[in-house]
Amino acid sequence: MDSLMNGTQSGKSIVFLYGVAIISALWIIRFWLNQELVRIKLSTIDLLLVTVVLYILLRNNREELVHSLLFFELAGLSILYFIIRQQTQQGYLLVLLALVAGGLVQAIYGNLQLWGFFPSHHGIFKMTGSFFNPGPYAGYLAAIFPISLGLYLFNFQFNIKPHSFDSILNSYINPIKFYFIKLYSTHFLYNNNEDKSSQEKHKCRIRSTDYTTMKSFFLISIISLCLVLPASRSRAAWLAIVVSSVYLLSIKYKLVQQAKAHFKTRIRRISLLASLVVLLFIVGAGLYHLKKGSANGRLLIWKVSAEMISDKPVFGHGYDGFKKYYMDYQAEYFQYNRESKEALVAGDSNYAFNELIQLTVENGLVGLFLILLLFKHAFSTPSNREASNSSSGSFRLFSFFCLRPFQSNHSNNRNNRNPSNSEASNPSNPSNSYASNPSNREASNPSNISNSEASNSSSGFFRLFSFFCLRPFQSNHSNNRNNNNRNPSNSEAPNPSSSEASPSLRTPLSHAIVLSVLVFGLFSYPSQILPIKVCLTVALAIVAGTTSQNVIIDLQAPLLLRRSFRVAIKTVAATVCLVVLWLATLQIKTIGTAYTNWKNAFDLYNIGIYTECLADYEKAYPTLKTNGDFLTNYGKALSMAEKHAEATKVLQQAARYYPNTVVYTALGDSFKKMGQTIPAEQAYLHAGHMNPSRFYPKYLLAKLYDDTGQKEKAIQVANELLAKDIKVESTAIEEIKEEMKKLITKSK
Repeated sequence: MDSLMNGTQSGKSIVFLYGVAIISALWIIRFWLNQELVRIKLSTIDLLLVTVVLYILLRNNREELVHSLLFFELAGLSILYFIIRQQTQQGYLLVLLALVAGGLVQAIYGNLQLWGFFPSHHGIFKMTGSFFNPGPYAGYLAAIFPISLGLYLFNFQFNIKPHSFDSILNSYINPIKFYFIKLYSTHFLYNNNEDKSSQEKHKCRIRSTDYTTMKSFFLISIISLCLVLPASRSRAAWLAIVVSSVYLLSIKYKLVQQAKAHFKTRIRRISLLASLVVLLFIVGAGLYHLKKGSANGRLLIWKVSAEMISDKPVFGHGYDGFKKYYMDYQAEYFQYNRESKEALVAGDSNYAFNELIQLTVENGLVGLFLILLLFKHAFSTPSNREASNSSSGSFRLFSFFCLRPFQSNHSNNRNNRNPSNSEASNPSNPSNSYASNPSNREASNPSNISNSEASNSSSGFFRLFSFFCLRPFQSNHSNNRNNNNRNPSNSEAPNPSSSEASPSLRTPLSHAIVLSVLVFGLFSYPSQILPIKVCLTVALAIVAGTTSQNVIIDLQAPLLLRRSFRVAIKTVAATVCLVVLWLATLQIKTIGTAYTNWKNAFDLYNIGIYTECLADYEKAYPTLKTNGDFLTNYGKALSMAEKHAEATKVLQQAARYYPNTVVYTALGDSFKKMGQTIPAEQAYLHAGHMNPSRFYPKYLLAKLYDDTGQKEKAIQVANELLAKDIKVESTAIEEIKEEMKKLITKSK
């Protein structure tokens, strides 16, 4: 997407949104053609996520949202969650395989960049994948790693067996083509087998080949990721991989249970705790000193962010509030701490490099509470088999007062089952002896892990966050499947060869994905990276899909029981949805065109054609007038084109959405050219306080004082520049110092 500005980010967003629009249109048509009654299935996670999304959106300016790619990403991710929540277990597996395939492609691409076959997308770093920076690239690979590792480790527990892949391939790929490929690849080995038993052996060997292929695929993915991640030098990604891997390995090999069994005495436990503390200290110190300047820069950002939180602790600074206000707070901090050594690690920051801190800055303690509540429920969600034994008190309360009047008798009566009518409750029933005897299940699969063990393993780790959940509709097929799970008399006994993934292990895999992203988010900004958010959305959808802690609402009003009314209502609903989708698609196209015009203007600006680039900036302005980065570029171009009156208006507008040193130095230049000395001085001073390590703002301030006859102030600023510590050596800094020496000599 080289034709778009910031194509490695905006390009992914545009393609993703168009893809979601196409899938949404197909789903709406399918919904309209389906003659069954609508059933709405809600879980605690659904309600909490809808609450979080509405809280974020309703507190923000509508004009900013409709022109924001982040808003459309939020909408697209919500739809993606909605679609994934309706999938069967085979659908979940297919989505996970697609994510692993995408991560493998990115890992290979990164390796090829390291070897010089492809250029990177950053002028300094040699490897970025298809991202703009190795940090987000490593974060994405860290989100993919637990999927590959989990599918490799739990191939039997997840029932990733030959017939599972046969079923997926037969469902999604042309069966005839699949048959001929298999026939061609194996016929020369078994062409003499004529009897049925030989044919069955033939098929088993084919399936075994499929299984081996998938195991090899996961192993290749793991190795490829391990090869490329060290070169990214992303400490956050390394930590994310270590934590998520330990989590999965602890479930696979029951490390927690083994540790409890081994460290029974108090002395052993104290020794273990002391060893872990020492190990964490050594690892932390090593990672800190690996890139000390970067770590100190994050500490500065978190310190300034604490001031932002203290000013608006309850509701925060609003949508994108960190980017709008952080640099002003940093300028104020250095205005009163001019001699601080932290000036050397300061910069123009867009992100807090900690998602929980940025969340609190923008949405306050209320938003933080909602997210933490969401984490709690996401990591304590009972699986389908556990739901009959546990239920959330808050969810029951909500259900009783708000949803109970709409529930059908079937939904209300499903909890009033008579145990005497259940075949599963009768131990003498031979058809259910396998299901009713846990020892049989364990004997059939020694590596199987129970639901309670997986739940206990997951509850001891961090409570994590995810995004964007909405699942208003559930097909009868899916609901019947859940009802069968609740009623053993209507379902077959558990079969270790079933194509359905085990809920008790599918949930920890999703937890591992979210855990990896959260650990990465403690030191980076995954909420700004679309591919990472897609991984989070998929993980949370699978977690929510494992719970039976739901309220099912059957919309069986008398009018809806008549087919004519049902068709009419569905037609109206489908039409409205298609119209909204069409309008959204048009807006996405408008945003894409604006980003193209922005890129054209930026390219012209970079080659010094300042006047000609303004036409493209003007075309993009109506759509991107709330985009701080665009306004910064546009205002700077106006200033360079000597259109200072217009430049000051655009730059002041840019300062409302993204205050930074470029905005204020350009403002100072335009005010100076217009003869407004005091505003120019204030702009240069503010730019200097924002990023004290930079020489350029104070250099411009010294020149302003010199040009306006304020010799004493000019000499004072020149001396400050000569005594200033240098963050990064460059010829530009040497030239500035030489000019300041001449200014001092001339003024004497």
